[in-house]
Amino acid sequence: MSVDGEVGLPATEAVEAVRARLERALGVRGHRQGPEAASLVDERRRVTYHVSAEPSEQGSRVRVDVDVTQARAFRMLLVAATVTSTLLLAGMAYVMTPWLLAVAAIDAAIMGALIAHSRTLERAAVHDGYAQGMAAIEAVAARGALPPGDTTS
Repeated sequence: MSVDGEVGLPATEAVEAVRARLERALGVRGHRQGPEAASLVDERRRVTYHVSAEPSEQGSRVRVDVDVTQARAFRMLLVAATVTSTLLLAGMAYVMTPWLLAVAAIDAAIMGALIAHSRTLERAAVHDGYAQGMAAIEAVAARGALPPGDTTS
């Protein structure tokens, strides 16, 4: 998912301004990926923000891509853990005692709830990332429209 907008600054300055705004909003540090690109990694939400800009007639067009690959990988790890632990417990129950089948069912229910919750967190992270990116671009665009030296935004 991505968000983009026009900013009345040169591309290099626009990337730096949007990156700084996102850093303040998210409480994370980003790093440059060349003169017209930067990345920020939010470990807490498992989201990566890629900021890029290209020159345009009004200054530059800034784009913020929200990458939730880390969140998806975490969810897949939960799925693998659920399947493995459930199969292990069910196999032990078959060999040993029936009460382990109940433990396997409880394990599957708990892990299923964790997987569903992680999916909800991923959706929330995408929505929040979109909102943060849009807010950063709009704030920098508004600031770029101010006279030089005026930093009221």
